[in-house]
Amino acid sequence: MDFKENTTSSGKNTGKYVNIFIVDDNDFYRDVLEKRFARSKFDKDTSYATITANSARNAMEKVGGNLPQIDAFIIDIRMETDDAGITLIEYIRRKDKFRFVPIVVITGQPGEYSEKRIRKEYLIHGYINKSDNVDVLEEVKKIILAHKKSQLGELQNSRIQIEEEMGSCQRMQEVFEQAENCSRIKHPVIYIDGETGTGKSLIAEYFHQISPGEGIFVGYNCSLPVGTDENILKSILFGARKGFLSADHKGNDGLIAQAENGTLFLDEFQHVSLEIQAMLIKVIENREYRPLGSEEIKKCKVTFLIAGNKNIKTLLEEKRIREDFYYRIHDIIHVPSLRERRSDIPHFIDKFLRDSTRSLRKYVSISEDAREKLEKYSWPGNVRQLKNVIERAVLHCKGFEITVRDIRLEDFDQEERKPVEMVSGNFYADLKSLIQSYLDQNKNIVAAKNPKEREVLIDFDEYKMTILDVFMGETNNNQKATAELLGISVEQLRTLLKKFPK
Repeated sequence: MDFKENTTSSGKNTGKYVNIFIVDDNDFYRDVLEKRFARSKFDKDTSYATITANSARNAMEKVGGNLPQIDAFIIDIRMETDDAGITLIEYIRRKDKFRFVPIVVITGQPGEYSEKRIRKEYLIHGYINKSDNVDVLEEVKKIILAHKKSQLGELQNSRIQIEEEMGSCQRMQEVFEQAENCSRIKHPVIYIDGETGTGKSLIAEYFHQISPGEGIFVGYNCSLPVGTDENILKSILFGARKGFLSADHKGNDGLIAQAENGTLFLDEFQHVSLEIQAMLIKVIENREYRPLGSEEIKKCKVTFLIAGNKNIKTLLEEKRIREDFYYRIHDIIHVPSLRERRSDIPHFIDKFLRDSTRSLRKYVSISEDAREKLEKYSWPGNVRQLKNVIERAVLHCKGFEITVRDIRLEDFDQEERKPVEMVSGNFYADLKSLIQSYLDQNKNIVAAKNPKEREVLIDFDEYKMTILDVFMGETNNNQKATAELLGISVEQLRTLLKKFPK
């Protein structure tokens, strides 16, 4: 039977056919299987389609060609033609397109390759002895259904998590569905736009979660001070040979290499120079690049997610993005502002209230008047601003309920376009002030020469939790950096954390 290419542009099976690849050197057995699949149906709306090969070599030629998506492989592990069933399985697993496709091993000599060894070493989904009374079609169908169910379960779990983080209104559902559709493209280039604080990085991480690649997620903010140096940014992205740059004398692999077979997320992409954009175009086009100062050409299988707080056509008009780069973008995902999806505001109020009371260990509720004030506000700083406002309200609340007077929006009302960094800065400044006040009130404890005498008083509990969960998280648990962020010495920080190690 002819193999059916009923697939989408991304190579995914549309569902009209379930495609089975049969590899067996026994012509009679292979022919019987092929005819049985042809006479059967996967379900009432779906037929089987098959492709066959009589050797591992023949199968590898077809796998290496332009095949559509396959739903299952049936492979004889021991073939007289070239005795390379294991080699074929290894070859299939090295192909990104077929890395997770179910493989069912069949054999007439079960003693030669034990089922336990094959399952463990080659990640197969089924093992059938030809001499056993096993219905191959039913077994393969059960395996395909289980595989589809597990994939659906993973997607559903990821969707639940992203809805918790970003809301679940209709506008956001459309964003998630667009990301899911784009994730089927092989190594795409996607632009994510949205105002500051809308959660573009969360969409990028979700995109990576649901993509098929096995590589890691690597994120980089191109607006960081180091990004202003052209050569250093080139080195960060493409890597550099040891000694090539005085500022990077040890050399490095670069972010593209780190994200191999995974996702590279470049935030604030409008800060990337046109020259570097031209270098990235070559990487996207040729799937290869050369580290700075090196003659070695490296291969590249990376998904590029880029983000900015402006519409990409605006950046094009401002000549901050190359026209030829723009035309290589597969799709544009717009993350709506919080004022465009007000129905999600109650969800975020409850979420951030739970998170803040847990981290600050101040278990308070919120009054209806305070909730109404939050729901009616325009939120120029979006979700990030709402999070900081609630954190500050929990921190300053005197009783057991957040009231209208605890919701401090005056700064934002005076200057609605105030950078979100200032919003965050106010929160940190408040905490720094409280911590410094505590240290000043307990100078005798901090100054004690004997470390055993430096004990943290119990009334500092709510603040030390903030240090652990907020400040230490910001600096990746680096005590020196945390101390600098707080404006205190490392010794003072260690005093505060002595009884409560991370």
